[in-house]
Amino acid sequence: MPTALSFKPSISKCSNVDELANILNKTDVRPSFFGATKVLHYNLKNKVSIDFVAKKAMSLISELLKDWEFSEKQRDSIALISEKIDKYYLKRDKYRKKANIITKIFYIIREFFTFEDVRKKWRHLSFEIDPKNYYTKEQYEISFPENDLDDIEDKKFNKFNLYLPPAIIWIK
Repeated sequence: MPTALSFKPSISKCSNVDELANILNKTDVRPSFFGATKVLHYNLKNKVSIDFVAKKAMSLISELLKDWEFSEKQRDSIALISEKIDKYYLKRDKYRKKANIITKIFYIIREFFTFEDVRKKWRHLSFEIDPKNYYTKEQYEISFPENDLDDIEDKKFNKFNLYLPPAIIWIK
């Protein structure tokens, strides 16, 4: 984990998903009166926006998706990051529903002047691509040696043949 005393530089300096997951492990979100919902770290100073954390996560995860080769530890880190950021956005929605009228007005103004929809991009990566649930043939054989590789391939990705884990295949 980076040794900076401030949260934003600590996030910025993360060079892989494991470092980011380690930092996000001790975080939560808090609303402000002015319509912002910030992520705070329990041991570091300052707060950062949810979108800042999501952008950093997307940049780190996207690097891994170029060749889709990552370790189980990285897969676990991606799962933790995804879970945390999804919870941040859900909590933000809950806070905004309960907010007073003045805070809701600030929220509307803030949203009006936001030109990049980071949440939409995050949703695409987290739910539609969902890197924590797909395996290459080699990853599948290592992770699930007791299971034969089914003939079921997911055709969602043109560049790679990716497979879902056995538990997910049966649920579908």
